[in-house]
This record gives sequence, C-alpha cells and structure tokens, in this order.
Amino acid sequence: GLFQIMSEHGIKSARTPGKMRHLAADRAALPAVGDWVSAESVQNEKVVLIRRILPRRTKLSRKAAGETMEEQVIAANLDTVLVMTAFNADFNMRRLERFLTVSLESGAVPVLLINKLDACEEPGPYLAQAKAAAGSAPVIAISAKTAEGFDALNAWIKPGLTVGLIGSSGVGKST
Repeated sequence: GLFQIMSEHGIKSARTPGKMRHLAADRAALPAVGDWVSAESVQNEKVVLIRRILPRRTKLSRKAAGETMEEQVIAANLDTVLVMTAFNADFNMRRLERFLTVSLESGAVPVLLINKLDACEEPGPYLAQAKAAAGSAPVIAISAKTAEGFDALNAWIKPGLTVGLIGSSGVGKST
C-alpha cells in the first residue's frame, strides 16, 4: 500500500488516502510508475499523502494477471518504449508484435531494439522479420557486450525524455 515519490525534498514514502482507494474503479486509477502526483506532507507523519494523480500523457498497460479483465498500468508518461529482443532463440515474431502493439497503444513512440548482435553470425533474416513487424517503428541492432549500435540507440535516450524498456527475460534488459 506504499509508494515512493520523488520531489525537491528527495525520495519519500507515500500512501493514498482511503477515499482515493475506495473511489478508484480499478487499480489503473491508482498511482503507477511514472505518474506525476500532487502530494502533501502530514504533520507528525513520515509518509506523505498522495492527493491527486495528474493527467497521464501516455499509459503503458496490459491485462492484469488472473482471470479478471482488470487493467494493470506498467508505466505512465513515457516518451519512448524500447521493445527489446535478442538475436537468438528468444526472437519470436508474435511476441514482438504483441509488445509493439502495447507500446503503440500507450501513446509513446516504440523502438524495436535487438540485442546480442555479437553472438549472431547471420543477423540479416532477423532484421528483415523485425522490420516487417515494426512497421514505421525504428529497428536498432545492438550488442551490449561490444557497444555496437549504441550511437543509434543514444538518439532515443536524451535528457528530458522518459524511456521504458520491455521484453522477455534473458534478452539483456538489465545489461
């Protein structure tokens, strides 16, 4: 039930008032990563109170796990979503299409990022498939190990922009 918010006073723990939780139609109406909020310090309390969520410019979301049809907001106010896969057995066109669709629907700019170029002897077929799936979204081949392709990637990572990174486990997101 606690959130972390960043302000001019640093990072603080925060909570939503009971009324906000009660009036929320679902979890998507509660704060998410990237939301801008109006918060208030409460006298004699270490936890600040989130009073309002400011309107979201973009919203990256999916169906929440389970049998309900509830929306789960993954991140808000992203400028760019880097959809990451790898030049290996993880490369899956249907999964890429799903990630790209979710990214496009968010309102952010999707960029397809294919990692592990250094480990692939023949990247051409992967790139051709990726470009076909990506439509107008840029496709960037990189190697996190050798930094090949980082110049093209850096065009999307700039001060003042908020970038999200999505992809399957093992494609090199942490790297």
